[in-house]
Amino acid sequence: MAEETTTQIQTGKERQAAFLISALERASQQNGVLLNGTMKQSPRFYDKNLRVSPVNALVMAIHSDMGNYRTNSYVLFNETKSRGEAVRKGEKGVPFTWKNVGEYVSKENPEEKISRADFKQLSEADQARYKPNPREDTYVLFNIDQTTMPHVHKDEYEQHVSQFGGVEPDRQQDSIKGKRIAVNDFIFRMRDNLVPIRKDPTGIAHYDGKRDTVYIPAQKNFPSYRDYVQEVARQVAHATGTTGRLSRDSASAQKEMLVEELASAAKMLDLGMPAKLRPETMKEFPAIIEQMKENPQFAQEVMHDVNRTVGMIKKAESGEKIQILENPAEKRQQEWAAQFPIEHVPEKVQCRGHAEG
Repeated sequence: MAEETTTQIQTGKERQAAFLISALERASQQNGVLLNGTMKQSPRFYDKNLRVSPVNALVMAIHSDMGNYRTNSYVLFNETKSRGEAVRKGEKGVPFTWKNVGEYVSKENPEEKISRADFKQLSEADQARYKPNPREDTYVLFNIDQTTMPHVHKDEYEQHVSQFGGVEPDRQQDSIKGKRIAVNDFIFRMRDNLVPIRKDPTGIAHYDGKRDTVYIPAQKNFPSYRDYVQEVARQVAHATGTTGRLSRDSASAQKEMLVEELASAAKMLDLGMPAKLRPETMKEFPAIIEQMKENPQFAQEVMHDVNRTVGMIKKAESGEKIQILENPAEKRQQEWAAQFPIEHVPEKVQCRGHAEG
């Protein structure tokens, strides 16, 4: 059973990597647009208030774009039946990896394991003797456009599309203007809780590691407002990788470039804005894509770093101050590696009955 689960997890991660590769290849034919060109709202479960990790969100958005679906809203195969709907014949779903923390293991004895329910019954002192023993599961999700919902529950579907769907081309500029408050709030929170952000008079956006400061040119120096927003997100992502935060300093230039692009794309998804790749990244495409195809470990490391990077940014957005450590101990870095992002799986999640996609 354990071997079967491991195989399924690996297949899910490999499929996610394949979606990322497809998106990169498509971007080269779409003037660098990576995803969400129609400005749909961020990926979500249609009927569940569950957290979607950054990589899962990216893959869901890519799958939605590839299918020209009207929203980034997804469902599980078995749950369509409970609403009198069904997944249409022949539809291929998207892999969704889920970290299940339903079990805890003793710090002293790896063979001693208890359930999450039993862990909650322990005193605080006894809980300190255990640590989470997460299991990563893979499920298959389907976009609501892949189901019979648009026909069976037409009014409900159209209402959902109106709320979470894309924006007509002639209304996109007005929609982007309406996001300025959210963007400014993001910048203020990053400046106050993660890294100083200042205007750069030279016209070049960059992160100064010696000063631990992000420098961003005035908005007028960018082709568009959304280019300005994504560059801020890229440079903030870059700043998370410095020694004392997530310590990605030793990563290859291509890997760091891809982490920054995908992490900033995740932020653009949060804002309901398109994500585009830098021209510098486009030039590295052939080598990056070749490496992702030939070296599965490279793709896994990129996805892992994207989740950690966005996790740290989200903690800063929530108001937590991320202090840079001048002399980071290895143990502390390991704690942070596990801490970002923190995944909490609800007690009761109806995620069984997934379909092969």
